Amino acid sequence: MSEVTGKIIITRPDKSAHDFMRSLLSYEGYGFSADNFIIMPMLKIVPLPFSLPPITDIDGIIATSVNAIEIFAEGLAKAANGDLLSDSGNYRVHAPSRALGVCNNHCPEQAKGFFSLPLFTVGVKTKECAEDSGFNNILPVAKNSSELSNYINRINGQNKPKERLLYIRGVDVRHDFSKTLSKEKYELINLVVYKAAKVDAIDNESLNTMREGKAGAVMFFSVRTVQNFIEIARKYNLMPEVENYTALCISKDVRNCLPENWRGDILVAKRPDRESMIELLTMI
Repeated sequence: MSEVTGKIIITRPDKSAHDFMRSLLSYEGYGFSADNFIIMPMLKIVPLPFSLPPITDIDGIIATSVNAIEIFAEGLAKAANGDLLSDSGNYRVHAPSRALGVCNNHCPEQAKGFFSLPLFTVGVKTKECAEDSGFNNILPVAKNSSELSNYINRINGQNKPKERLLYIRGVDVRHDFSKTLSKEKYELINLVVYKAAKVDAIDNESLNTMREGKAGAVMFFSVRTVQNFIEIARKYNLMPEVENYTALCISKDVRNCLPENWRGDILVAKRPDRESMIELLTMI
């Protein structure tokens, strides 16, 4: 494996990319500086309108991403504070900057109650975000969605009433809980609160850095991220440079999206999480 001499491109959405870089800079002994990285988001997080079901219909919440927690919690907080607009007999959460939720006439009281429902999370960062957002009944964190499904299936014993779990999520998800949660034990209610829209351009500074050969590696955190990165590289005629980068991939599925003629080294994380991606960085 060759040593990477250029900058490392982080392709996560903007806020997540900056959070990830701050984590890297906080690790002692690694010697990273902000100058080592280029933040080049390939996806943009766009909050979507969502409707709150009656809290009496929900026994617990599943969240696998920081984005879902942040957007859902902001909508709940606005509803709980009575920041509402009447809309055809319902109440609409007035949140022009982020989420827009709809709930029934008991919205302020019900919204507060969601913060106390059992919350199942994936990843330490998601759990920490949930704590910071005001959720107060967070169950043990799982490393990935498969582990979380197994845990949830175990805790609901036989001969117990079927429970209803609210899965707060984006439009595109890697794991299908409807296939892995026991249908005898659980009813899954999907609540889509955001979408990850593709970015169709990159800033001039990043573009010039790549054209001048000053980048040497790229970090891919999802299939859609690597697919859009390749699209943009082709759009700007950057493939001759890009194909020589060291690719740090969060999973084999991501790795398999790279072109067959990729000439740079390709590393795949041991687990699909940020900690394993940080481990890859120490190897280049």
